[in-house]
Amino acid sequence: MSSDQTETLRILVLDESAEEADKTAQILQSIRECEIQTFSEVHAALQSMGRQLPHLIVSELELKDHTAEELLRVMATSQTLRNIPVLIATIFQSKKQLNRLMELGAIGVLCKPVEKNILAQHIEKLSPSAATTDQARMSQAARSIREHLKQVRDLAPLPTLASEIITISNDPKSTARDLAEVIQKDQAISARLLKIVNSAYYNFYRKISDVNRSVVILGLLEVKNISLAACLMQSFPTRKGPHFNPQMYWKHALGSAYISKALSNLCKDLKPDDAFTMGLLHDFGKVIFDQHFGAVFDVILREAAQHERPLQAVEQELVGIDHTVIGGLVAENWNLPESLVRAIRYHHEPYLSFSDNRVSLIHLSNHLCHARGIGASGNPSPDELYPGTLPALGLEGGSPEEIWEMTGIDAEAIGHIL
Repeated sequence: MSSDQTETLRILVLDESAEEADKTAQILQSIRECEIQTFSEVHAALQSMGRQLPHLIVSELELKDHTAEELLRVMATSQTLRNIPVLIATIFQSKKQLNRLMELGAIGVLCKPVEKNILAQHIEKLSPSAATTDQARMSQAARSIREHLKQVRDLAPLPTLASEIITISNDPKSTARDLAEVIQKDQAISARLLKIVNSAYYNFYRKISDVNRSVVILGLLEVKNISLAACLMQSFPTRKGPHFNPQMYWKHALGSAYISKALSNLCKDLKPDDAFTMGLLHDFGKVIFDQHFGAVFDVILREAAQHERPLQAVEQELVGIDHTVIGGLVAENWNLPESLVRAIRYHHEPYLSFSDNRVSLIHLSNHLCHARGIGASGNPSPDELYPGTLPALGLEGGSPEEIWEMTGIDAEAIGHIL
């Protein structure tokens, strides 16, 4: 493969000693030209991986905040990270410890000082050019996407009606009538709202035939949530394809929203209204992908489906950016709270933002929504539940199944909400 087609090898070097990290980096550069980042802490390295995946990690066993064993355990829980090869470079360890590192997923353990020829053998086994043929083929599309995202304000402006709905619901002086008047400006949105209100999920004895009555019965915030969802569905239509169904996507989004709202009542310091919005928007980057970069998104969806791989991993591999980043950019542009932006950005990687339990909330609601088969997000390989999620939410006493029962949600009713 010609040099212009071969992707630069990206390597993370983790070592408590900056001097040792630099030595390893120099050896790597002498073997092959590569892009190297050095870190002394696992947390910082994981954050870097959240932005761009490396082709290889070379790590000392003992680091400033955690050990390489702990890094391997975290990576094993993430479908995005688990396939990244990890080499451990350390002083001689016992055979028992070496076996444990290999069992945890390390591809090799090198003794320090690292010998160039041995490290070179491992580097040659990597084939980023073969693994990223699609990436090389789509590099022009990737550059186009990144360039277009600089104008995210033009790509996905917040719909005027949605802005008005949010403004009214946040104004303590606003009344139910104020909200109803704004919603009724758009007949299509009003119709979508009433369809959801009259679905089996709410299960009202009598049909609600007008927006005013829906606000009186459900309350301002509940109608705000539903009308916001209706507004986004109307304003951001998506194409139906073999791997991405708009109606199933929005069922998944609404399912996650209602699950998030229910879960927020089981946790401390989480507002149900905010939880609903986070659940609704957690995958919104896929909508932008589909609307503005449809041909590229089709390739990504097909690749993920054919190989049953996590969608976000394929997105990163082929175009260097995924739907969580795009969704986060859109949320920032809409001036949504930073906590909501983080929830969108890290819901596949909660270990990158454990200080904010909203991220864990959306990770859990997304997991439960997939597990109960509510809609379909276009991801053929949904996340396994990260082990630290339930403790982060103060729910460590129960299993996911028990927590689902505690929400009191009827999965079948949500499935028929649209």
